[in-house]
Amino acid sequence: MNRRTQLEMPLEPTAGFRRGRTPRRRMTRARWWFSQMRLAVEQASDWEPDPVKHPVELEGASGRMNVS
Repeated sequence: MNRRTQLEMPLEPTAGFRRGRTPRRRMTRARWWFSQMRLAVEQASDWEPDPVKHPVELEGASGRMNVS
């Protein structure tokens, strides 16, 4: 008794498929993410870069090397 059953998948959207829900949820998450990033940028503190260092001369096997 060997029965073959074929599974069919419709290509058109079915009545149970909600098309508008996913983009709306995605937009809500994107809006939240960018507001968090703006908040992080606004609360970031200013920093001063390290002062310029003078090069240090090292004696290497192949001669002199300048390292900053």
